[in-house]
Amino acid sequence: MPHQISATQYQITEWFYHTAKSYNDPFNDIELDIILTHSDGQSWRIPAYCAGGNEWRVRFAPPKPGTYKINSVSSDQTNSDFHGQECTLEVSDYRGNNHLLKHGPLKVADSRRTFKYEDGTPFFWLGDTWWMGLCKRLAWPVGAYLNRWKNKGVTLSSNSPRLARKLAGIICKLQTLFILSISLVLGNIIEVIYGDPLLLRIVVVLPLLAAILTVGLLVFTVLA
Repeated sequence: MPHQISATQYQITEWFYHTAKSYNDPFNDIELDIILTHSDGQSWRIPAYCAGGNEWRVRFAPPKPGTYKINSVSSDQTNSDFHGQECTLEVSDYRGNNHLLKHGPLKVADSRRTFKYEDGTPFFWLGDTWWMGLCKRLAWPVGAYLNRWKNKGVTLSSNSPRLARKLAGIICKLQTLFILSISLVLGNIIEVIYGDPLLLRIVVVLPLLAAILTVGLLVFTVLA
């Protein structure tokens, strides 16, 4: 691992630890934690994960700029590649325009009724649900869709593809039942009034075919 790591506030940085020692079951035979201590005394303990082979990785999004001391702690203290490794993390301020990186992640405000950013900046919640945002039914560019929302002042978007598919399935069933019910009612009326079996077959069969076609189109649309 490097002796010094550079990062930007609120952005994820990743580094690795490599060992010459092999473990039969790395997920259970060993634990590797990384302790990060800021110059103001605040500390974080983060578990590293096995990335395959003899390499372990750790990810950290530093919440504040400054210097962090990094110390590794391993359950296998005989492995010097993992245990007792030290380095420093130098974190600079974020200077972009991303609000989540400029002001920090969202949290509940002190009033417990609104939201705010990590640095205390108020967050105005204005959003909508993008029902078909994760399926192929949205043919036009996603960027244009998001930019339109942004220009209207929308601050968040939620996706619910599972619910959208359930709703589409319910609509499909209701439409089919409606078409079948209408065809049967019309068929009975024609049979009683006219007694014409040919006309009866036409009135019943055509809606049935339309119902089957409707189901097929809706199923194709949902799966697409």
